[in-house]
Formats: sequence, C-alpha cells, structure tokens
Amino acid sequence: MYAPSPFKIDDPDFIEAFVKKNSFATIISSTVSYPLASHTPLLIHKTDSGYTLSGHLAKANKHTKAFQNGMKVLAIFQGAHGYISSYAKDPEKMSLLPTWDYQLVHAHGELKVLSDDELRSFMHTLTSTMELNQPKKMDLTSYPKNDLDQMLKRIIGFQIEVKEWFGCFRMNQNRTPEIRENIKSHNKDNPELVKAIDEANS
Repeated sequence: MYAPSPFKIDDPDFIEAFVKKNSFATIISSTVSYPLASHTPLLIHKTDSGYTLSGHLAKANKHTKAFQNGMKVLAIFQGAHGYISSYAKDPEKMSLLPTWDYQLVHAHGELKVLSDDELRSFMHTLTSTMELNQPKKMDLTSYPKNDLDQMLKRIIGFQIEVKEWFGCFRMNQNRTPEIRENIKSHNKDNPELVKAIDEANS
C-alpha cells in the first residue's frame, strides 16, 4: 500500500485502537491460480513480541482448504471513507482535483490453524467481546453443549502473527484549515468521515 507522508500511520497503539474499532477484516492469501479473499471479524491481542489477530471461517469456505501453518497472509481493516469533489475543496476556483479520503490499515503476517481446544476458547472470547454492550448477552458457557460442538465442527479458527503494519489515513492533512472546513461542510451527510477528518488533523 502506498502511504506517503503526511498520511502514513505507524503508531502501534493508534493502530491497535483502530483495529479494535474496525474489526471486520478482509483476509487475503495467494494460491497457484488466483488470490483468495474472505471477510470476518478479527480480535487483536498484544503480546510480548508484538500482536496477533484471531478469527474463524466456515470449513465450507474454499479459502480454508488453502490454510497451512506458516502461510503468509494479508489482513485489511477499513474505516471511514468518501469521495472528495473539487467543489468540496475549492468551490470558487475549482482548482484542486477530486480525490477519495480513507482510513486503511494492512497487517502482514503468518497464519496458524487453531486446535479444537484453542478454537473453543477463542469462540468464547469472541462472543463475550462482541456481546459486551448488548442488553441481554449470549453466554456460550450456558449454551447446549451438543449444539455448540456441532457448530465448532463446521468452522476453522486461525491466528495471524503480525510481522508488519502499514497504515494510511488520507484525511486532507496536506490542506489548509479553510479547505478542510469546506470539505467537512460538503460531506456533512457522512458524519463518520467528518469525524475522521477532525481526528486526523487535531
């Protein structure tokens, strides 16, 4: 991913917070024919040596047939994004070319397939994490064991040891405050983008 200054993001704590907020990721790996891509939420965990990302996919997904311990994969996390017109940048002169604002983080890493016990533990962690703010929470410890066992047989868990992060937040950091205000005003129907512009330029 091309991430020129001033758009490059390399603060690990910032990236960790972004991944937690935007956990639905795209997982990409290569094969002898075509690259394969799947989409699933990933949980990030900080370790003594760096970070891991954990997730799961259905065994029926042909992507899982290519899974091997140590295979190299790419995980992509996307945040706010939107089209920025020339009018939004410079409504009087229309002197600036249109572009697209976005928040993206790439994680390069090596995959490990989880054992049955590791998968069971991960699914408990994933469910409790995702259910955290629900008015009534699903608790897998009280879920019928036979039903849970059947569900676990149909999925594969995996962990990615992150070797390198790439972050790029293109949020008009190279523009004047006046131009950024024009852009925010023109994109007020995209509040997530407006918020991201403010945060990137604070």
